[in-house]
Amino acid sequence: MKLIQFTLILLGFSIASIAPVESSIASKVPLSTQLQFDHFDQQTVYFQPADNTKPSVSMKTGLFDLTFIGELDESGRSPDQYFLFSAKPCANCAEDRMVYALAPNSGKTQAFVFPGKILDDSSRRLSFQSRGFYGRCLAGSESVLVFFQEEHSDRHRRLLPSVLIARPKESYLNEELLEGRRLPGIRTTLRRVKKGECHEITGRNRVNAQKLINVRVRSKTSPDS
Repeated sequence: MKLIQFTLILLGFSIASIAPVESSIASKVPLSTQLQFDHFDQQTVYFQPADNTKPSVSMKTGLFDLTFIGELDESGRSPDQYFLFSAKPCANCAEDRMVYALAPNSGKTQAFVFPGKILDDSSRRLSFQSRGFYGRCLAGSESVLVFFQEEHSDRHRRLLPSVLIARPKESYLNEELLEGRRLPGIRTTLRRVKKGECHEITGRNRVNAQKLINVRVRSKTSPDS
């Protein structure tokens, strides 16, 4: 099995890079309007303008069992705002919980495999593990969503590493998968966590009976510069 992008699809256990979740917002707001998470009511998330001078913005997500994680870029320098949530794509189903990035200005949603360990159901062998972070987590000043991950390959006994970086662009997060030897180091990220510039998403361990499917791998190597 090839090394896969962290954003995945599972047969019968769906995990997608841009999840098939329909979302809509009650009214679009200018990108210059800074929002902050306020609360959610079932599948609807509410955001409040930071200056409290305008009505709140509601976004119907189509997601279930929502939990707020944090804002990707609290500095307001990104071209759009992205808020991270833990949620499931359906109610009372076997599908896995995922990390969702919601952009209330555009109404778009992107999904990422939840960090942690995934064990094979039959052998209990570790098939995939990752750690997820958001904020100023890499060398440089931009805020990113980054996953340090390892996957077990049928052709290799050891876990193969890769790094998925999602950078804020206007209306979407640009995903880049890095593979090879010269990958961004997690030590830089952990130092920034201690400084409060970066935040780790607490991982969760689970068992998966389905095999992972390679959807769109873009192999590239890059140093942590």
